[in-house]
Amino acid sequence: MISAGALDVFPHDATFFASVQEIEITDITDISILCSSTPVARMLAAVPRIILRSAPSVSTVELTWETCVRIFTVLGLHDQPHFPDRLDLYNIELKRPRWVLENGEMEERRFLLRMRMYDSQGNSVRSRSSV
Repeated sequence: MISAGALDVFPHDATFFASVQEIEITDITDISILCSSTPVARMLAAVPRIILRSAPSVSTVELTWETCVRIFTVLGLHDQPHFPDRLDLYNIELKRPRWVLENGEMEERRFLLRMRMYDSQGNSVRSRSSV
């Protein structure tokens, strides 16, 4: 578990995260922190399970589908995204166009089926991925 403000103190070498199974990033006030650097994106693309939590002082943080895809293509360095096996969002709402589930790539649709959303108390909000 690491706070969003402390992300830059960790080594961002991809081999450092090769054996990490889960990472939880806490106290996110603005989703742009995840887009701040390629090393952070490399870290997120290497871990099978990611948990993102907004800061307690923030009501809800919005993550757009375009930003999500940009992060998981390691900020545009790769053609295809490498989605985590599971993404849990606590008080973070994923905004995505409807066409992703209707006409999107199979990997995008599978990823959305593995995504879970929770409120700030940890209660399951809903599955945004229902077809």
